[in-house]
Amino acid sequence: WQTINGFRYYFGTDGKEQTGFKTISGSTYYFWPKTEGSHYKGTMAKGWQTLNGFKYYFGTDGKQQTGWKTISGKTYYFWPSTAGKHYKGTMATGKQTIGGKTYNFGTDGVRR
Repeated sequence: WQTINGFRYYFGTDGKEQTGFKTISGSTYYFWPKTEGSHYKGTMAKGWQTLNGFKYYFGTDGKQQTGWKTISGKTYYFWPSTAGKHYKGTMATGKQTIGGKTYNFGTDGVRR
């Protein structure tokens, strides 16, 4: 791990900056694959992100969030693993069965 100009990067054993989803010490992070807008190639994502059309949330430490999370007083669910039509860390929307119970989520992901 290195912080350069206030941005967090992770470098592989080959010395190259990592990009995309990476699991490091059991936690998943996302590193921008290219410089675009306010994101620089290789920097760690934080907060709400839309990636390939799916919504994710990364903590201030950059860790991808999974399971039930309360963010700004609102409750969300992020899938803990990839199974069927769900990808690990993506935000639940619509009617979902979780742990044997049915929940409704808005298109914004907030549990109703």
